[in-house]
Amino acid sequence: MEKNDFKLPDTQTVDKKVTKVVTVILIVGLFLLVIAAIIMASALMPYDKNDANKREFKVEPGWGSSTVVEKLAEEHYIKNPLFVKIYLKINPENNIKEGTYYLSSSMDVTQIFDILSSNDSVENETVNIRLIEGKQYKDYIDQIAETFKFDKEELLAKY
Repeated sequence: MEKNDFKLPDTQTVDKKVTKVVTVILIVGLFLLVIAAIIMASALMPYDKNDANKREFKVEPGWGSSTVVEKLAEEHYIKNPLFVKIYLKINPENNIKEGTYYLSSSMDVTQIFDILSSNDSVENETVNIRLIEGKQYKDYIDQIAETFKFDKEELLAKY
């Protein structure tokens, strides 16, 4: 009988190779995880932290969270819609309500969705005005114009 020249590799050599492969996979995986976390954190930061101007943002009836996210991106309130959608999947307690809201590009994603999940829409805003008996009509016009930011002359012309 002829001798078979096939030799099994040494188990220590195989163990070293497996250990190296597993180590490389873990290091690459950890590196990718850190990069993803940095990108995710950046995507959730304010679009423009120096722009404190509040603008109206309207959530229409029937809009789902994806539509809201896309509209927020179009109007430059958020940076990356994909990561914001992931954020909403991770944080399902954000129940977006329809209405008109005042938002700023200096708000981060958490602040924006806290507002969109509240009842703080323009439609739900309450303004109290006290009209004191005995005042003249023009005094009431002045008070209404000041409270609601109307043009006094325009109100006088209409009423």
